[in-house]
Amino acid sequence: MGENIHTRWLNRWLPKPNPRSLSKPRDMLYAVDEAPPLGMTLALGLQHALLALMLSVYGVIAASELGLSGGAVQEFVSTCILVAAVGTLLQASATRFGAGHLVVHIPTPVTLGTFIAVAGTLGLEAAAGGLLIGGILVLLLSRGVSRLRSIFPPEVTGVVVTMLGLSLVQGGVERSLGLTAGAVVIDGSAALVAGLTLMIIIALSIWGGQRWRNYAVLIGVGGGYLVTVVFGLDLGQAEPSESAARLFDLPLFDLPLAELPTPVLVMAAALPMVMVEVVNAVDNFGNLLTLDKMNDADWRRADLPMVSRGIFAQGIATLLSGLTGTPSTGISSANIGLAFATGVAARRVGLIAGLFLLVFAFMPQVSALIANTPRAVVGAILIYTAGYLIVAGMELILSRLLNPRRVFVVGLAIVAGMAIVVLPELPATAPSWAEPLLASSLAVAAIVAVVLNAVFQIGVKQRANFPVPERTPVAAAQDFVDSQGTAWGARRIVIARAAQSLGEAIELIEPLRQPDSPPLLLEAAFDEFFLEFTLSYEGLALSMAPEVDQVDLASIMEDEDDERLERALDALPLIMLKRLADRIRVGKRGKLTYLQLRFEH
Repeated sequence: MGENIHTRWLNRWLPKPNPRSLSKPRDMLYAVDEAPPLGMTLALGLQHALLALMLSVYGVIAASELGLSGGAVQEFVSTCILVAAVGTLLQASATRFGAGHLVVHIPTPVTLGTFIAVAGTLGLEAAAGGLLIGGILVLLLSRGVSRLRSIFPPEVTGVVVTMLGLSLVQGGVERSLGLTAGAVVIDGSAALVAGLTLMIIIALSIWGGQRWRNYAVLIGVGGGYLVTVVFGLDLGQAEPSESAARLFDLPLFDLPLAELPTPVLVMAAALPMVMVEVVNAVDNFGNLLTLDKMNDADWRRADLPMVSRGIFAQGIATLLSGLTGTPSTGISSANIGLAFATGVAARRVGLIAGLFLLVFAFMPQVSALIANTPRAVVGAILIYTAGYLIVAGMELILSRLLNPRRVFVVGLAIVAGMAIVVLPELPATAPSWAEPLLASSLAVAAIVAVVLNAVFQIGVKQRANFPVPERTPVAAAQDFVDSQGTAWGARRIVIARAAQSLGEAIELIEPLRQPDSPPLLLEAAFDEFFLEFTLSYEGLALSMAPEVDQVDLASIMEDEDDERLERALDALPLIMLKRLADRIRVGKRGKLTYLQLRFEH
């Protein structure tokens, strides 16, 4: 009996992976559950691992900001790689504890600024304690992570992503120009290396093919590193010859773990760390959905059990980061792009990538090479990342229809975050418990955005009714949809589909209505997961005619059979309606007939 209860609890909170029948996209060579040849699997797994290694430079940035140097940086980076390897292996495993997809973890820039601010103000032990609390919360939220979308809608997440980009600007410019504390003197060699690195990354990202774009950062870092070594420029931590000698003096294999911190629970540290870990979970939610869509040509809705397992794996990796005192990891979007470019999204490649990362974590020479990445190269990466994140954040914000409520959420949150950037002395004037919270512009902006979003939602009704006028019913209904979409802050693309669908639906319903009957009644309902419109009227129900689902308009247009073409054109409104809406229901409510259209949001 006990075993049955235990099994039921597991099935409820950590659902087993359910094999699904996926329609593989045309440009996908090997989908998630397929097995590429062994040679291809090994080669692609190594590529993913190498890309993750280059992005582990965020661990170098954290170590540098925390004042570590020499061998301590190498050990810190090795530990970051170890945590990323565990996260990657969990995600690629077809178990209850991972997404079962080609998901590669890296030290995420999403939480980097807050980690550095908390650790620099209250100590690494306090940051580690905050990560443990954040990891536990992410584990608990993994079953209901989709509900976080109401707390972190795109405009709030967009604010966080934009502020994340802005927070990286200062460090990127200082490193790129070779600026040191208390001296505003530009180092020409640093500017040259940073400019060359950035130029390579941008050139490949714009003019390179899809395959080259995925390696843009990797090639840019290699180019900057090469120029630094060839011309004997400063590597940032040691002279080139000394760095090379130390690399060869290191053992081939060694334990990656340095002296582990003792996590301490400090509420002033836990609050910002928990906040950014929830944001990280929301960001990973989007990455997992991208992978889900990538593997299914007929994708219609999210595989929420898979997302739940993926967020659970993130929670485990965050706990491990807390135990080791390293920045938390997240899903690498660059590796998702690499999977898309190669056409191979098989999770077996993810398992191989995780194993390679695990081996690299025990090779001090690898982490030492990453730890000695020139400061100017790191600065170029930060500038590239900052520009990308700022635009990505703006895109998220503008993906929703904006009204005055949302304009103030976005505007005031960014102003609050920027106040910390332009007035760095401000945190020192705050009470001691609030100092670490105010030290992070990202955390300040995120908290202000979340609070204002909750406050401004007061008074917004989630349902609305609209009697459709007899004159110009289509235009009036579409205007109603647009106005409600703006009030709710719905996604632009979903509102556009809904407006077009309602136009088709009204055209189909008009001939079915009884003469002299009351006007059409349009009811609308919304939450963060769906948008629903119901047309009620007196008259006959609309026939769904399942045979129209098989109509191939392209082949009929090429056919010379006029009768077939005429029938297809008559069915076109219904065909369009079925293809635009995610779900259609037809039924009766007393004397009224209804047609209900639902759109996934």
